[in-house]
Amino acid sequence: MIDLRKRLREELGRSASPDLWPSIEARVEVRSSPAPGLRSQRMVAAALGLVILVGLGIGFSFVLRNRTTPAASRCAVVQTLPGLTNASLFAVETLRSDDVWAVGRSGSAGLIERFDGTSWKPVDHPDAGGELTGVAVLSDTDVWVVGHDLLHYDGSRWRVFQPPPPPAPGDVVAGFNDVTAIAPDDVWAAGTEVTVSGHTRGIVAHWNGGAWSIVDTPATNSGWSSALQAIDARSRDDIWAVGARGTGSAPAVGDAALALHWNGSRWAVVPIGADGTLYDIAVVGRDAAWAVGEARGTPLGQSVSVIERWNGTRWRAFPHHIGQAVVLHGVSASSPTDVWAVGGRVVVHFDGSRWTRAAALRGGSDLLGVVATPRAATAVGERSPEGSGLVSALIARYCSP
Repeated sequence: MIDLRKRLREELGRSASPDLWPSIEARVEVRSSPAPGLRSQRMVAAALGLVILVGLGIGFSFVLRNRTTPAASRCAVVQTLPGLTNASLFAVETLRSDDVWAVGRSGSAGLIERFDGTSWKPVDHPDAGGELTGVAVLSDTDVWVVGHDLLHYDGSRWRVFQPPPPPAPGDVVAGFNDVTAIAPDDVWAAGTEVTVSGHTRGIVAHWNGGAWSIVDTPATNSGWSSALQAIDARSRDDIWAVGARGTGSAPAVGDAALALHWNGSRWAVVPIGADGTLYDIAVVGRDAAWAVGEARGTPLGQSVSVIERWNGTRWRAFPHHIGQAVVLHGVSASSPTDVWAVGGRVVVHFDGSRWTRAAALRGGSDLLGVVATPRAATAVGERSPEGSGLVSALIARYCSP
């Protein structure tokens, strides 16, 4: 029998610090289904080719309980961040490969982590009313983070902005779920308010370089309840926000998906056929965008993934074979032929023609956000091994197939 852990140490020992080995869990996956007679040969080949697999990011991953990312493994690495209590990461954004930001929570407090090309480091920041759910990075000196409040980093210090007042007296802003930045004087955030009557409604706020204000949308001027989960933009006159709307006091899974578009002067509802909730959107261009989420797709009420594609004229459901009981929470694109989505323990990739599974993490993993860069993606979420009672902030990186 081949001792894969021993061989892994031998092959990768040159590039990974010895103090990492006690915290590494190795896993070899065979993506295809070889004939029974070839299975032992495939396992031998896998053991002998570990370095190649790591370099290509194919079929191999390991979990590091360490903040440092070994250079040799950055195409197939899964990390949990030590030193945090009950921690989750909800969103991630990148300025360049050696400057990545992730936000979430540790206990009941907000959490900001920054990757410098070698390791993840916690970022000190003022309290923003609890967990942090969205991040947008324009430059080293222009970073926005949202949660209940809105935070701005100018490269040396943070400034906290309270939510702008809703248009209707008595309504209360519940918080913001996402933020997108086009320019220093053009930043948008999407979230939810609670009306005097107890209904939830999606809201959009805009930063003009000097102040935040709530911008009227059909979501705030309608008779239905709504919630906006994500917002993304490619230009000042091409911005999308997505979520859900319903007839009750708050939208629920199984209600109608909601898509709003900003054309530079006003927000409008754009018909979208999905029955469910859209959790994230990635705008590739005027004629290309992707939205993902969940819907009730079985007689037993089991959730299934929703993938919608904008072709410049209309939204259409895009066929996929990701599998049932998989709910996608994050999507990001570096180009029309390099799109990534994550949810649960699954990472999927679109190459311009079809969606395929790129990886499946260990049980207890829940991926919630992703950012795509040319030929790679960084995903974040949480990991809670069954029976452990512990929740750890999770970061995963994969390279394009």
